[in-house]
Amino acid sequence: MTLCPTLDPDVCYAAVQARDERFDGHFFFGVSSTGVYCRPVCRARLPKRENCSFYATAAAAGEAGFRPCLRCRPALALRDKDRKPPPLIHTDKPLHFALTYRPPYDFSALLDFLAARAIAGVESADGQGYRRVLAVEDKGTTHLGWIEVTSDPEPSQLRLRMAPSLAPVAAKVLARTQQVFDTQADPQAIAATLGDLSAGSEGLRLPGSFDPFELAVRAVLGQQVTVKAARTLAQRFAQAFGTPVQTPIPELARRFPAPDSVARLDRDAIASLGIIGRRAEAILALAQAMAEHRLHLDSTVPAETALAALCALPGIGPWTAQYIVMRALS
Repeated sequence: MTLCPTLDPDVCYAAVQARDERFDGHFFFGVSSTGVYCRPVCRARLPKRENCSFYATAAAAGEAGFRPCLRCRPALALRDKDRKPPPLIHTDKPLHFALTYRPPYDFSALLDFLAARAIAGVESADGQGYRRVLAVEDKGTTHLGWIEVTSDPEPSQLRLRMAPSLAPVAAKVLARTQQVFDTQADPQAIAATLGDLSAGSEGLRLPGSFDPFELAVRAVLGQQVTVKAARTLAQRFAQAFGTPVQTPIPELARRFPAPDSVARLDRDAIASLGIIGRRAEAILALAQAMAEHRLHLDSTVPAETALAALCALPGIGPWTAQYIVMRALS
């Protein structure tokens, strides 16, 4: 039996039946009858084959709506068998979680990237960590709250603190945080593939996205302008059309506008912020496509499908589409 990079369902289910440790960390499986996702080595009762679906990452399983198994702790699974995952820590207010990563991990470089693009009011980043307002949709309900991510390098963990209001969607928040901070990357495998290209940069990670629509709008605003200019326009956009919120973190005071609310705007309202007409039209097209569920930007969608849907929209070319897919779908 070989490992299954293409996630052949029959091979994956055979590995689950055998609880084969060679597959641990290489895929995860969701169980429709329980709503949880597990590692292939989980010692819980074996589910029926027809109830199982298979995912390359824990983040993808979380995005599909499954919550992590409390027995095998898949959100903390590592391919590195020399270290056991740390316990998942809960407190009353707020909630606390630990996310393990494989060193080397250049947390400061990731923070620098996020800080240069942070939208004032919606998010903030500095040398200590990253914070943001977060809205998570689940079964027709929007759960609004805040999160904070810091690093604890000695046990190779990120610490996630979240508002109690996000408790019902904690699994999705965990999955998104793993994706944004690329905690499941294997630096040894990456270095082996990139060779000399990765020399001296083995700890770099690919920044993901907490809000794919926000990322897509930001990518459009960044066309042919500097990072600083795009950030200024994104801040105006959030200030004009976002929703005010109250949080215990002073710099977090606004939710980035949702696709359905932007879809109801007109071109002139967006252009009045100093956004040129073609980009205002592209933002409207993005919002309408996502509000109408014609465009999906999450890890359950094949990259080719997302790229084709993005490039079909006015004002979005291959470069912008590739950038959005790279960060939204990892």
